[in-house]
Parts: sequence; C-alpha cells; structure tokens
Amino acid sequence: MQPGASGLINAVVKSGNFSKLAKLIKKVRDMKVTVQTGALQDALALAGSIVQNRSPKPVLKCVKLVAADNVLTILATDLEVGCRYQITAVQIDEPGEALVPADRLIGIAREASGDSLTLETDKQTVLVTGTGSKFKIFGYDPGEFPAVADFAETADFELPISALSNMIGKTIFATAKAHSHYAISGVLWEAQDSRLMLVATDGYRLAQANGTLSKKSPEAVRAIVPGKLTSLIHRITGDGSESVQVKIDANQILIRTPRAVLVGSLVQGNFPKYEDVIPKSCPNKATIATSELEHRLRQASLMMTDESRGVRFN
Repeated sequence: MQPGASGLINAVVKSGNFSKLAKLIKKVRDMKVTVQTGALQDALALAGSIVQNRSPKPVLKCVKLVAADNVLTILATDLEVGCRYQITAVQIDEPGEALVPADRLIGIAREASGDSLTLETDKQTVLVTGTGSKFKIFGYDPGEFPAVADFAETADFELPISALSNMIGKTIFATAKAHSHYAISGVLWEAQDSRLMLVATDGYRLAQANGTLSKKSPEAVRAIVPGKLTSLIHRITGDGSESVQVKIDANQILIRTPRAVLVGSLVQGNFPKYEDVIPKSCPNKATIATSELEHRLRQASLMMTDESRGVRFN
C-alpha cells in the first residue's frame, strides 16, 4: 500500500463516502510500470524455466510481479526451486503487485517490437501496452502465490560468478537424469576454507571441478544441489567482476547475484564415495590440446552404433 494511503482510507471511511472509498481502494491496489523490454525478457527467460506449465495449481503456472522502491521483482516457483529477479531498468508510476500466467507474458515480451512495455493492473487484469500493440491478460490474486525465500542472512561463501559457471559447465552433464539412487540426480558441493569442489556422477561417469573462493567458508559445507537448480545457476551470466554469494542451510540453498536470488531444496541422501573411484596415481599420462581431442572424438563417433557407443584410446 502506498505511503499515507491507509490514513486517507480511514478518513474516507469516517466520512461515509463509500463510493469514493471504492475508487480509492482501486487506485491504491492498481500498479503501473514501464519496463525496458530487454530486461523483462531476461527476467522472464529465467523465471519461465521454473514455472510448471502442467501444474494442476493455476498459480504455479504464473509469475508474480512486485513493483516497489524503483525495482520490479519477478517471482517464480515450482515449490522446490524459486527465483526473485530484480529489474532496475523500470519506471514505477504506481507501486503494486500482479499475478499473471507466465506463458502469456513471456510470449508478449518476446514479440514486443519497442524498447519498453507498460504494465498496468485493473484488479486482477494486467494491461500490457507496447509499440503498436495492446494486450489484456487475466490473472489471479497475488496473495495466493507461494512465498519465495529471500537472501536475508550472511553468505557462507562467495566466488566470481564466471568461475562458478565454468565449474558447473564441467560437471552438470554427468548428473543422473533418472536413477533409483536419488542422491546422484544432483551435484555435490563441498566448500572448505578457500576451496570449492563440485562433483557429479550418473554411475557410469564422474566429473569433478575445483575452484577458489573469494570469501572463505567459515566452516566445512557439504550439500547436494538439485540438477535443475544447478542448471539455472549456470544460466545466470555475468562478467568477471560480478560475484555470487551462497548460503546453505539444513534443507535449502540460496544463491544471490547482483540481479537475482535463486532458492531450492537440497537433495537428501548419501552421495557415493567418489574418492574411492578416482585413482590415487596413474602410470600413463598424456597432455593433449583440447580442440584436437574434441575433433578426433567427433571423427571416431561417426562409426558408433547403438550397440557400441564407446571410443577406445590407444
């Protein structure tokens, strides 16, 4: 509610002018913002990948818009993973909230031809106006949307977002897509002192990546992060000067970047003892240029069949 609005409403109530009261409440609840199209597209690309399009609950097919303090926040959740994406390239004429179907808003933003879009609410309806276009989206009560946790506490550790993205890229492919051992469907995160290690395996292959923390972890941290959330973190791009902060609790992990907060439930279970799989020593070693190795593997894969998909190193 806008500053001073509650006092104004009380004064109107005492006067007995209920017609004016109805108009005042409508004005207080309505939201009007003008947002940069590109910034909205980026926010919806991340939020849209979380939304459950086939959920039996209509609100889980939606994104929540919150306009306040010169920031438009886009919220999305599937009850296991959630995000809060902040857009500062916005002009807020009237603060407020809206809950709209994600697929409708994503499509409108994607096909927008102008540099900006104006979003204005009328009760639970959102009017989206762009260059040469106007849309009306029927939404829901914002109060029905599940809460998405914010990053309010001190981070356990911090590192450059480019470094974390690089580590995820080297491990996420090895997570199990469908396996009776639920723990290997995620990526193991281990942080101690100034070191972070990510490990993933699907029972047939194993990937490990190491990185250096810019802010040390005060104590050893070990958690299995869901593959879906790990992929979302990988999608958040940024230059080398940006950092990502991480907070791991007993049951959830929170990730904060300059633009977004991601939150997700941790995978419960025991991760395999990967240390026993990695050889302590190896008598045969070779140093090969990465591009050359990739080229030769692609050549060898041309002769693969469904029965034999292996490549022999000699």
